[in-house]
Amino acid sequence: MVKLIVTGQRSDGTSAVAEESEPLPLAGAAFPGLRNTPLWTSDRPPGLPHDGSRAPRTTMLPPAGGVRYFLLTIDPVDPAASTPTPDQLADFDRLFPGLLDAWDADGSGMEITDTVDFGIVIDGSIVLRLDDGAERTLRAGDAFVQHGTHHGWRNPGPGPVTLAVVLLGATRSGRSPGTG
Repeated sequence: MVKLIVTGQRSDGTSAVAEESEPLPLAGAAFPGLRNTPLWTSDRPPGLPHDGSRAPRTTMLPPAGGVRYFLLTIDPVDPAASTPTPDQLADFDRLFPGLLDAWDADGSGMEITDTVDFGIVIDGSIVLRLDDGAERTLRAGDAFVQHGTHHGWRNPGPGPVTLAVVLLGATRSGRSPGTG
């Protein structure tokens, strides 16, 4: 269980705890090995002072200037995993609005988003895959910065991997050929 502390500023300018909670992970039956624990959401660029109030998450991916902060846990890939049903995909899209649109339809596990992603591996290991065939293994303590590139993640096992991730919404001048 993770404890989340959010601070803010009162109208008189003093700092205070605006939220103290234990966020729960979200998981859909379409991809049971994928769990997302949302920590913070904003659809606008940050502004200060801020009272620490939370805006509702409207989409999984932030618009330009927005931010998403979450923990992502991915179980090792099961090659015998079944194909999700349409109902399971609809449920997944309800839990993670817009994420399926970023994933390649060919089932390769590759995606492209209009975000700059900052992350650190908290536990386990994961392989980052890129278009040019490059693969890099990241382990606990390793960090990454992903500049809206076409990429994929694979957990080689043996256990789950947990990442802390911040997505910053960006404006893309054009899509890369053959992606998205």
